[in-house]
Amino acid sequence: MASSGVRRGAATRTRPSVAYTVRRRLRIFLRTNSTCRSSTVNWGMRKKRRGADGARSKSTARRPETVTRRISFLQPAAARLIRNDWVASGWARQRHSCSAHLAGMKKLWLFLLFMTGTLVVRAQSAPALLPDSLQAYLDKSLSLLQTYSLERRRVDWPQLRQAVYQKAQGARTVRDLLPIYPFIFEQLQDDHGWLTYQDKTYKWRNPARVPYANAAVKAALAQKPGIRVRRLPGNVGYIQLPGINAGGSMAAQRAAAQVVRDSVCRLQPDKIKAWILDLRLNDGGAMAPMLGGLAPLLGDGHLGGFVGQNGQPQEQWYLKQGNFYLDTLQITDLTACWPGKKTTRPIAVLLSGRTASSGEIVAISLKGRPATRFFGEPTYGATTANESYRISGTSYLTIAGTLDADRQGTAYRTRLVPDVLIAEGDNFLDLNQDAKVAAALRWLKTARPGK
Repeated sequence: MASSGVRRGAATRTRPSVAYTVRRRLRIFLRTNSTCRSSTVNWGMRKKRRGADGARSKSTARRPETVTRRISFLQPAAARLIRNDWVASGWARQRHSCSAHLAGMKKLWLFLLFMTGTLVVRAQSAPALLPDSLQAYLDKSLSLLQTYSLERRRVDWPQLRQAVYQKAQGARTVRDLLPIYPFIFEQLQDDHGWLTYQDKTYKWRNPARVPYANAAVKAALAQKPGIRVRRLPGNVGYIQLPGINAGGSMAAQRAAAQVVRDSVCRLQPDKIKAWILDLRLNDGGAMAPMLGGLAPLLGDGHLGGFVGQNGQPQEQWYLKQGNFYLDTLQITDLTACWPGKKTTRPIAVLLSGRTASSGEIVAISLKGRPATRFFGEPTYGATTANESYRISGTSYLTIAGTLDADRQGTAYRTRLVPDVLIAEGDNFLDLNQDAKVAAALRWLKTARPGK
């Protein structure tokens, strides 16, 4: 527990409030004002009470000291001026001096009251002070979200900033700020973005989005599956493509894409009549290695793209000569077994409740393609594209900034629903007993290549 700065058991003095101090000093000032007027108006009566030797009475002689003492709390310089005036000029000038100084004191009190009120208002409205490094950390995070978040227009940003700084009171390290980030993402309704700090992620778990996965899918994911390819009866190529986390560098993306392509090439794509693309265990990762590696299935051409909050098209996805491009930027560099050309072979796509993020992008890239059909269960629904931004050190903010759209320009805000719904029946150990694979094979027997 952080120290409060006060020893336990030690006696403490409570500082009076600003309002109490103002009232107290105002009462003293009014009494001082009354005393000064009384001493001026009754000067003639006091003169009559002088003794035969001209000495003042005891009570009258102390009056200047009393007045000086009562006003000294206001400003030492003002008290000295009044005291010197009495000493130099005597009581004869008190009428003029007192009235002039009291007028000045009234102006001084009006100024003090104004400044006190201003300070009180500012103290109530200003956020609690944070260390400069933490202030910069939060400021950069909020500025990035306000600039790039897909749902940035749904947030009252001044109100959100105030709430965030309120929650950050007492923070002394970045770790103290981490619990605030799920709250921030909740305000944006962004359950696809997250904060990464020292290789751990902090995100909002949307209670309305409960990922569905039957027992077979859960068990298969727990085994951390890899890419799996098989040739099925009828010369049908089967590819199980799980999620691929390739890192952020171009070299890592290209290496991962080569692994996918080499797996596909083992089936000799030119000899395959139809395909089953199994995305049931694909919970996301890097889209470029997946789409580039799958070029023998997908064929060259426009696959889809990203769109902004208002539907404006942004970066588009292409396969050109068997490689993946984001607009004109070439991401992969592949040549193995597929020089690049269009293909119209039928494709059956298998989906589950754990098909998510980049796994859904692969599925969306096949939406609108001729001779393509989807089987299984609705996907997770993380159909937004993320971008990561460095905050400091090992801290990165990943923001859902755009929606995924298919080759026809249709944007997807929620889960993908298969053409043929099949609940459960998954058997990853024996594909001959898999209900979804069986349904896909039945359709492929009658499917014709697209135009």
